[in-house]
Amino acid sequence: MSYDAILASLQKRWGVTVALYALGLASLGLFLRVHLPLGQTLLWLGMSGLVGFYILSYLYIRLPENIRPGDLEPLPTLGPGTALSLLGGWLLAALGGFVLIPRPQEGIAWLPALLFLAALLADLFDGWLARRADMVTRLGADLDMTLDGLGVLLAALLAVRWGQWPLWYVIVGLARYLFIWGLNWRERQGLPTRELTDSVTRRLLAGMQRGFLFVALWPIMPAWLATATGLAFVLPFLINFTYDWMVASAVIDDHGPGFRATMRRWQELVGGPVALGARLLTAAALGVTLWQAFSRQDFFAEGLAQVAGLPAIAAPVLSGLGLLLTILLLLGVAPRLTAVLLYVPISFMLAADVSFGPGLLAFYGLTGIILLGPGPYALWQPEAGFFTKRLGS
Repeated sequence: MSYDAILASLQKRWGVTVALYALGLASLGLFLRVHLPLGQTLLWLGMSGLVGFYILSYLYIRLPENIRPGDLEPLPTLGPGTALSLLGGWLLAALGGFVLIPRPQEGIAWLPALLFLAALLADLFDGWLARRADMVTRLGADLDMTLDGLGVLLAALLAVRWGQWPLWYVIVGLARYLFIWGLNWRERQGLPTRELTDSVTRRLLAGMQRGFLFVALWPIMPAWLATATGLAFVLPFLINFTYDWMVASAVIDDHGPGFRATMRRWQELVGGPVALGARLLTAAALGVTLWQAFSRQDFFAEGLAQVAGLPAIAAPVLSGLGLLLTILLLLGVAPRLTAVLLYVPISFMLAADVSFGPGLLAFYGLTGIILLGPGPYALWQPEAGFFTKRLGS
């Protein structure tokens, strides 16, 4: 096919995507009209349409970049990976519509969180699908990064808009845009910049940040708890963001032999005794939290009923689950996965107010284990590759 024919084929597919976006948003708007006043529904439709317009405009402009690495001409089709990314983009457009309206009530209150979760799942598998189909393209990679940043921004705006996070937490959503703006400004001023290399820590923080944003949008999540536990993700994110900026702005030469030697020593320290100490300290904090939950089962059950509407049986189930997972964490059995699962019982214990100081310390410690690893003397780590590698790579 000639270049013009390929571009025409891609533009035809873009037109179909526009129609599907419009039809999907209109259908969801009709559903929301049943639950929301007309004014709020129109605001939702306008904002979601604006977000969708941004995504589709970006796609149209970048259609000529639907090229595999090393190829010279674009592919005539977008491929399954990019199609899944675009589905995720539609979900984000639907999510963005809620930024301008008050928080929905009753069952519909769960819709924003579910939309964000579905977008996260689409983002998790779009690259894997593209690699499986051998259709990894510059367009797909750029669209994926653009939607990543947009999703975090929209979810952070919602968390702030609905009082789940303080205003300054919105820096999490703006970080990517500030980073790109800063690099462009430096280039215009003739100042040096460097390209960032792939980072396991950056990927882990991004995944954890988006996972917590999903939880922060739950209607049963108390605002004080979202703010307090959010620090466990926001602070490491800001530290890593500062480091990345210093590398990208050529303040730090991360390829220099002296710096690399220092980083190796630092990684040995952090990944060794520091990580082991964090695991032991976290296990101790978990033990205190669980003891408080077991010793106050009636109070725990009442708190769960008030906060989340859970039956009384949920208290012993969550306590028992927390105890089992804590033992596995202490032994180093699938420690990162165990740490993720422990967020569930500990979050409910915090929300039910059976433990505050020890529970919050345990929550922060779990974040540290996911980022640093379990340290030495961990029995079994089958999940390590999942946390440190891209899906399908």
